[in-house]
Amino acid sequence: MIRVFYIAIAFLFSCTVLAQERQVAFGVLVEPIIPSSLFRISTDLKRVDNVLFTSTPKPGYAFGGILKFDYSERLSFETGINYLVRNYNMIAAENADIMALDFKEDSYEIPLTVKYFVRLGPQLYLSNSAGLSLLFIPGSIESKVQRGVEFDDDYIFFRQESLIKRTMVPAFKGGFGLQYRTNDHGSFYFETYYRLFSVYYDTRLSYFNATTNVDLINIGINSIGDYFGFSIRYTFPPSDLIRRKKKNE
Repeated sequence: MIRVFYIAIAFLFSCTVLAQERQVAFGVLVEPIIPSSLFRISTDLKRVDNVLFTSTPKPGYAFGGILKFDYSERLSFETGINYLVRNYNMIAAENADIMALDFKEDSYEIPLTVKYFVRLGPQLYLSNSAGLSLLFIPGSIESKVQRGVEFDDDYIFFRQESLIKRTMVPAFKGGFGLQYRTNDHGSFYFETYYRLFSVYYDTRLSYFNATTNVDLINIGINSIGDYFGFSIRYTFPPSDLIRRKKKNE
């Protein structure tokens, strides 16, 4: 999969040389991240010794910059860099004792996307997109919560450790959207999308309850990374240098 990503980079750069004879633009984006069971994104459950562990993905967000190469009116290529934050909730439930903790996983993304546009009106376009993303994972994550004081009879301890499997992870990205183009004020774009990841964290749970004498360590559970969302984008008009070059030619 990494090899495919590098091939896609080489293809994008070859298209960039051609795209410089057309239009190159910079933009910004904001993307809410929405976990949904409609896209196989659900709570992961694990029961061990009468303790039910759950891992639930929560809404997150992403933002970043776009570098867009318009090869033609209908075909464009995009790259850039984004910062992603995904939130999770972990629960350990044993009878009436419930321990919960929240944590976030952040990463950096370099997407390579191809978009094909169909014109709906003078300035309105429908698009389909597909591509790859390369995620950079900064490091492992640990969070914990406890009730009472250690060595007391009612002491409860709950901890999660998410260890990165690798620092770079490829992912598939696809979606469709609407674009509104203007000549002098740039383009506005609304897109729904879906990202498909492999599991890139090895998440382990530890739990101790002094009252019931339950002591569990190294319980594996998935923190699912796939998500559905939508993207709000604005792209500035092409630079004057590109326009002047085209005019002189």
